[in-house]
Amino acid sequence: MKIHETMEKAEFASHLLAWQVLNSHFIKDLQDAKEFATLEKIRVAAYRDPIFASYAFFDEDDNSRITDPDQLYNADPDDGQCDPYYAELAAAHVKNGWKGDPTFCPHLVAQSAISDLEREILTTFSDLCGMPLAGICAKWESSLQLALKILGDLANNPLLR
Repeated sequence: MKIHETMEKAEFASHLLAWQVLNSHFIKDLQDAKEFATLEKIRVAAYRDPIFASYAFFDEDDNSRITDPDQLYNADPDDGQCDPYYAELAAAHVKNGWKGDPTFCPHLVAQSAISDLEREILTTFSDLCGMPLAGICAKWESSLQLALKILGDLANNPLLR
């Protein structure tokens, strides 16, 4: 049963306000995570791109040259270049200050943190709405935008002035 089916409007408004206050940090957290991921993308590309350019990867299906490191998943893993490339990249991660697992890309870890935070937002939103998380996540982007809009409206809420 959904919250709005079991609560009076005033009670729901109070519940919504409490949810907004409790979860308002998500807006700044998500903004910070996105900014950090953008910086990590730039930082990693600065040392990844020259390493990538020193290899000649080819698409496993059509044998065309792969010119974008983000398309490396299309390369033939048995061509003998992938393992040395990834080993060189792991060493570069460490050399450039990465403290995590060197086989993990710092930019992709930062991107994953965004997804984790979005899922946390949607989990709290699911609780607020009384809807199953699977239903909320099935419409990830629109549900996230709605949750963020509700959280963003906190700053404009006259009840908090």
